[in-house]
Amino acid sequence: MTGATGAGLITKSTDPQNRRRQLVALTPAGHERAALGREQAQEASRWIEELFGPERLTTLTLLLKELGDAGRDR
Repeated sequence: MTGATGAGLITKSTDPQNRRRQLVALTPAGHERAALGREQAQEASRWIEELFGPERLTTLTLLLKELGDAGRDR
């Protein structure tokens, strides 16, 4: 989080009701960066769907879920 703070994407402050807690919030630049990330993820998702088509995308999704589940079981 130090990098995000230094980049002006988040602010950190001490919780006035519990000084052991740190409150973290996105700055306006952080909100812009998050929105850009969401937009890029949506574009990538559309591209993959166009590339594979709905049926193969379903197969890919199931295979990736299976792979993820197998990794957790190790």
